[in-house]
Amino acid sequence: MKETTELGRFIKRRMEELGTNAYRVSKDAGVQPSTISHWVNGRRLPSPESCHILAEVLALDVDTLLHLSGHRPREVADLDPTRAEVHRVIDKLPEDELERVREYAAWRLAQSIA
Repeated sequence: MKETTELGRFIKRRMEELGTNAYRVSKDAGVQPSTISHWVNGRRLPSPESCHILAEVLALDVDTLLHLSGHRPREVADLDPTRAEVHRVIDKLPEDELERVREYAAWRLAQSIA
């Protein structure tokens, strides 16, 4: 799985840049050290929620982590700043609010077509 290998290298390089290790990152992220090891070694992928936490802990771009873990196509991360911000906000919404956003977007699309 190419993305997993690339993701692992990305996480490992950032930990090295920060002078930290999987144990410290796991404590800050609230996961087991083995979880960080699995991500770095390509045995598992972080969930979208874990990508957000890991991005915060390692001061990384969440869109890049979401892309490398297979949760988001690359072109979303390459959007203009306003659209990228919309994606970041939407990614943080709880499921019930996300459903309301979907309904509103569908309504707006229908209005623009009519």
